[in-house]
Amino acid sequence: MCIYRGGHGLESEAEVRITREGRGRLAIGVVDVGQGSETVLAQMVAEEVGLRLDQVEVVMADTASTRWAPMTSGSTTTFTIGMAARAAAGEARRKLLERGAGLLELRAEQVLCRDGVVTARHNPGRRITVPEVMAAMADEIVASTKLKSGSPDSIVNSFAAHFAEVEAEIATGRLRLLRYVAAQDAGRIINPLLAENQVQGAVTQFLGWVFREEIVLDPATGVPLNANFLEHKCPAIVDYPPIETIFVGEPDPVGPFGAKALGEPPVTPVAAAVVNAVANATGVRIRELPLTPDRVLAALRGAGVRP
Repeated sequence: MCIYRGGHGLESEAEVRITREGRGRLAIGVVDVGQGSETVLAQMVAEEVGLRLDQVEVVMADTASTRWAPMTSGSTTTFTIGMAARAAAGEARRKLLERGAGLLELRAEQVLCRDGVVTARHNPGRRITVPEVMAAMADEIVASTKLKSGSPDSIVNSFAAHFAEVEAEIATGRLRLLRYVAAQDAGRIINPLLAENQVQGAVTQFLGWVFREEIVLDPATGVPLNANFLEHKCPAIVDYPPIETIFVGEPDPVGPFGAKALGEPPVTPVAAAVVNAVANATGVRIRELPLTPDRVLAALRGAGVRP
């Protein structure tokens, strides 16, 4: 099991712009390193403003146009930048509704925006598209925000419980992973497919650490002796069974749309889950990784376990 603190109270900025063509543009200082944050943040802006997802673009880490952001680490991008992006998007929506309501000869509180269309709340026939609103205006809508994420009253934690089933060959020390289940509490899941891939990738990465990956150093020089992927064996998709993923828990009251950290929490329980399963199967607890056959066999023999 694991508990992981995310949303560390980092300061960040975001800018949301609605262009003359009626498109949303989120400018932020972080980068997407493969975790899918570009898509998730675009979803947040689209939802908050009332645009379709295909109407929103994200500009990341452009020193000519993006604002301050913390580094992309610590499982904070969706939480921290998401809070700033949602706040800026909310201000952009307010300005858009004021303009759209004026063109419909209504007050701002009498209209809403959904899927790129500004509509009268009580008369859906009265409507105007966001591109039409912006085409009637002399300038773009620009909204920016600067805030510190998190809460002064509570710590935002993510949780996980992982389960592993292994098979051990006493004669050879060979281990085989039969089943792996990862249950994660990351609040509201903004993009289920990306979230599932995030968990599966994290678990697979650390299964490599548990079962096979080891940097061998020359004791005299400290030079790595297996400094390439031919000799430093990383896991492949055929090495392990499918990682079963379960998302549990309620939306977090602090995070944007109820989301909280998911980037690194799935890696935390992997080694403990597998080593505990090996101990349950063999009666021997091994405290050094990776669990290579020779290391497992030595531990079994040392404990007097024979085939």
